[in-house]
Amino acid sequence: MDPEHILCVLALSASSKIYGDGNAVQRILKFMQSIDLSEPLQKKFCFPPVKECISQDIDHILETQSALAVDLGGTNLRVAIVSMKGKVVKKYVQLNPKTFEERIELILTMCKQAMADAVHLNCRILGVGVSTGGRVNPQDGIVLHSTKLINEWSSVDIRTPLSSALHLPVWVDNDGNCAALAERKFGHGKGMENFVTIITGTGPFPLDRGADCAKFQKSELEFKFNKKALERPYTSKHSWGKTYGEHKRHLEFSHEQYRELQQYAKEVGIFFTASGMDELGKSVVAKTAIPKGTELTLDMLTVKVAEPKGVAPEDIFQLVGKKVTIDIDEDESVTEDAVDNYGKKAKA
Repeated sequence: MDPEHILCVLALSASSKIYGDGNAVQRILKFMQSIDLSEPLQKKFCFPPVKECISQDIDHILETQSALAVDLGGTNLRVAIVSMKGKVVKKYVQLNPKTFEERIELILTMCKQAMADAVHLNCRILGVGVSTGGRVNPQDGIVLHSTKLINEWSSVDIRTPLSSALHLPVWVDNDGNCAALAERKFGHGKGMENFVTIITGTGPFPLDRGADCAKFQKSELEFKFNKKALERPYTSKHSWGKTYGEHKRHLEFSHEQYRELQQYAKEVGIFFTASGMDELGKSVVAKTAIPKGTELTLDMLTVKVAEPKGVAPEDIFQLVGKKVTIDIDEDESVTEDAVDNYGKKAKA
């Protein structure tokens, strides 16, 4: 029998021992056709060790064990092919429909497209995981009560229609629980006995939750605690450092991180504020760049979290009508020595 006939017989007689998705023939043909038949096969391919409890059919061994991840957010519906190591192989994004029927139909369409693409990506889809907002009964795969952002999504059985159409096992859980499970398996919680995952909202910043402003509090540890308190050993199992100061600094955003948050808030169109927990946590800063010699007006100034060296917020009105003696960049603290005759009343 010539090599081509051998390939056909092997391909047509093979079948998946895990599930019959109709793609076993294409998988085996793809592999067999890549073999140089003029060379001994053992020089081209060596089967990796496989646990006895796992099927050893050829398409299972050659492919990456993967799953479909479905994420239902207030704005977007996402589907991804994810490997067993947590790598996102390919992802798909569509706007989340407003009705139950359209949503289920779109989920199935996206999942079927992902399964078709998985064949060409050498990924074996073993199941589907669904993450959704609201209260979920994971044992039965039912959304009990949805968030306000997802319409027609209460008392909904997600598992049955997906499992029936895709012929795969389906798991459903709350998005917060899914995030925690992902962190436990692949992220910062890996190898840790206890950890906490905090979910702040969906979409870009809290916009999808209808918020107009994000507010933080800023503390200056060197002002709030004395040196002895910051340097004392802190050996609690919950400590993030060897000393109490290291522990507190780990939990406190730095000035640079606050600037990053401020810039991001500006990009997504939401107000960002941060009030000081102590005097050094806030300062008068320039709302825009102020050239040397400019007479200050109130609309040039604002109060923000800044380096603790500027004019105190309660003294902002004393700056109005004074001239600056140096160039002041946008978001830079306005210091007393940068203002001519600071502390003296401006001429009417």
